[in-house]
Amino acid sequence: MTVSGDDVFKIIWIATVLAFMMERALAVLFEHRLWLRIEDRWGIKGLKELVAILLAYNLCAWCGFDALSLMFSKASSWYSRLFTALIVSGGSKGAVKLMQGYLGIKKAKPGK
Repeated sequence: MTVSGDDVFKIIWIATVLAFMMERALAVLFEHRLWLRIEDRWGIKGLKELVAILLAYNLCAWCGFDALSLMFSKASSWYSRLFTALIVSGGSKGAVKLMQGYLGIKKAKPGK
């Protein structure tokens, strides 16, 4: 099994871009008043992560992106797609930390 550095870079690049896109898309949902009200009323914790994983799984399946199968030249399976979805959904949390911590981009306060 030989994987070139270019292939690894492409896979990481795609995963990173998908993570950034997902983070921005989910921010619209998770910052909406209705979502916040549902969280407060039902005391739901951890639902955001589950939604992110499910979205990432479906998005990666839809576009045919499976990092493990590409990297190791193996057939795609539910397991490798789930692992890819976990990478992408976890990367969206990393994208938030990168934007807020390193780049200094903060969420705007309501009314500003």
